[in-house]
Amino acid sequence: MRPNYICALDLGSSKIAAALAGYTRKGVITDIFLESVPCRGVKMGKVVDSADFSDCVSRILRSLNARSGRPVKSVIVNIYGQDIITKHSRAIIPLTERGSKIITRYDIRKVIHEAQILGANIEEDIVHKIPISYTVDNQDGIADPLGLYGHKLEVDLYLICVKLPLIQGLNRAIEQAGCQMQGLFLSGLATSKIVFDEDDFYKGVHILCDIGSDITDILVFKDGTLYSIDTLSMGGDDLTQGFVQALKIPFALAKDLKESYGIVGPSENVPDKEVMIKEENFYRTISQKAICDILTSKAETLCNSIKSRLGRILAEESSVDDITVAGRTILVEGFLEMMEAKLGFPVKMASFANPELPAAVKKEASSSTARFLTYATSIGLIQQGVESTRSRGRLFSPDPTHNPVISLVNRAKELYQEYF
Repeated sequence: MRPNYICALDLGSSKIAAALAGYTRKGVITDIFLESVPCRGVKMGKVVDSADFSDCVSRILRSLNARSGRPVKSVIVNIYGQDIITKHSRAIIPLTERGSKIITRYDIRKVIHEAQILGANIEEDIVHKIPISYTVDNQDGIADPLGLYGHKLEVDLYLICVKLPLIQGLNRAIEQAGCQMQGLFLSGLATSKIVFDEDDFYKGVHILCDIGSDITDILVFKDGTLYSIDTLSMGGDDLTQGFVQALKIPFALAKDLKESYGIVGPSENVPDKEVMIKEENFYRTISQKAICDILTSKAETLCNSIKSRLGRILAEESSVDDITVAGRTILVEGFLEMMEAKLGFPVKMASFANPELPAAVKKEASSSTARFLTYATSIGLIQQGVESTRSRGRLFSPDPTHNPVISLVNRAKELYQEYF
């Protein structure tokens, strides 16, 4: 039987990284194609030039079509940036008028739905709803109340929302590229699908720090549940801008200088040699020590900013198990070492950690660290999308609470289990 296909676009300010994967009815990925193109028209996670952005999307979809022989008609995309809104919403429902009853999945869905309504805003769209904990009567901190007895049920629901203009602009631009937007996922949640080992992930505090070109996303997970999200308006381009400002050179040349000769750390450890760069009709030399000093100063600023944000987020946490860092900025020699020294916690480079990822995915993306970092989010989007086929039977099927037939059947099953 011919597999179904799913396409994911990781929309960054500097590039679009796409993944097109075939999957079986059981949600098993059989093959995958990866492509990337420079991106224009996106800044800080928002579409600022619809025409330029649509052209970039069209080019990468044509490339995927040519390689796979499969026309792409719909895509799932990532969201990130300062227009992401997070909030806690609490709701409580009575389970029975008198006494106690066993808590069913219907009760859990109902209290989540009530919390979602209370936290909704007409100017926002809810992208993710994550139950942090439940309270049954006076017992709080319950991870899963299914099967417990109680008189009332309460939930602390973590909502990840996005402003409607961002979604409308993104949807319009993708439609102009001849495609439909099938779903939205938060970038960090998608990346976490492949960089955390499930055996360790559900114990302790784990942090994902995704350093993009102009934005750094910080996600804190506690015992396997998303605890907090923060966004820093700094990224790899800030390191590049250090050369632009100090050396008065074009951005493209500064980026090449950073990637080819950049070292973060004490300049006395850097070879004492000259680097020749071309400017218009003449050449000039720059010492590698000077390059090191400029880059180290900017890297230190970025690391201190991340430390400051983490300090506010982790005010009540005494320890962190590890910090996983993604983004091509970590390829700069010495950057991870500085980050670990500044933050005071173990820091590691993002890599494949999910043992469930198919060999086809690992083979396609593991040829180099740079390639993995380029496609980590798009592969995570694929993984998160395909997982829904395992739990719901088909990709992005409607919520069962919105389907009256499914709701009726499930309710009948739960009543039978409760009383018999």
